[in-house]
Amino acid sequence: NERARYAVVEGGTSQGVLKAYLQEHYPHLRHSLPDAPAGTTIAANVALHGQGRLTQQYGFNSEMVCGLEVVLPTGEICRVGSPSLGPYWFSRSPTLPDLSGLFLGWLGTTGIITKVGLRLYPNKRFREVEIFVTDIPELVPEVIYRLTHLELLEDITAWFQPKPLMFKDNYHVTMYFTGDSQEEVDFKRKMVWDSLQEFMDSKDGGFMVVDPLKPQLLEMPQRSVAEFADVPRGGGFEYSGPITLVEHFPKYALKVVELAKKYDLLYSGMARVISGGHAMMFAISFAFNRADRDMMERVKMAMDEATEFALQMGSIPWKPNFMEQKMILQKMDPVTRGLIQRVRRLLDPDNIMNPGNWEV
Repeated sequence: NERARYAVVEGGTSQGVLKAYLQEHYPHLRHSLPDAPAGTTIAANVALHGQGRLTQQYGFNSEMVCGLEVVLPTGEICRVGSPSLGPYWFSRSPTLPDLSGLFLGWLGTTGIITKVGLRLYPNKRFREVEIFVTDIPELVPEVIYRLTHLELLEDITAWFQPKPLMFKDNYHVTMYFTGDSQEEVDFKRKMVWDSLQEFMDSKDGGFMVVDPLKPQLLEMPQRSVAEFADVPRGGGFEYSGPITLVEHFPKYALKVVELAKKYDLLYSGMARVISGGHAMMFAISFAFNRADRDMMERVKMAMDEATEFALQMGSIPWKPNFMEQKMILQKMDPVTRGLIQRVRRLLDPDNIMNPGNWEV
């Protein structure tokens, strides 16, 4: 539906297929594309509360869902939201009970998503990027606060890594902005620079020249995310991505370096701002050689410790594996934990839907 800016896709539709379809038929529309392989499905991404290029503006990709079709454990087909009342997929809840919460985030334990209604957004003609650099991790939350106050930016990420050496010991805040004219883009760039002028005047940070990196930075999805896996050779990397407060960035940055030293691993830290600064996803990443079993075991121990740290910080681990799910349930308020178990038993009394997930 072009005018209502939404699309309805089947459960196996990939991010790449939707992107290509929109580029060919509706080039003025886009969806929140994650930095994941093109074969990643839209249903899987929203079911995991994934993030994408528009998460800074509009929230988790799951918040862009405007209707669901789900096969229940009984075999019944259930439509959630406006499609339960008619042919249109413009709303998943208001003013109905929001039943999408019974399926998003449940890791397949309550039903199988067969259709997703997904909001689309304007695709502007021009897209630009700037990177602000500082060597003070405590400054990053304030930089993000000022940038989100502008309400102008498409995407904001904060990242640090020891290799290549040009990035070592610095913290980078990458910001993307779009426009339908060069005047609009230039205006937004001026607003960005003005908002951070105080830090440039105090010599606490500044903007780096991005022209040599611009083609790579403007890729969607970014292939450089996967290239990190080959830095130590062997093509492997693992990450934990807790959802937390932006103000916790300095503590997480310190923890990443601490874990890397403790387990002798190559690290990368990256945070994506969510919903205008209400939260961030902080990716704690370690690369490894898949032929080195000892290195893989050290990565696993580092990941487990990272999850423990996230829970101690009051954060929510994202895309949790079996071990992380158990750690979450142990930490969780017992009334909340009990309600989750009761909902599962109600919808799936025979425990046939992806058993092992969200189990005590």
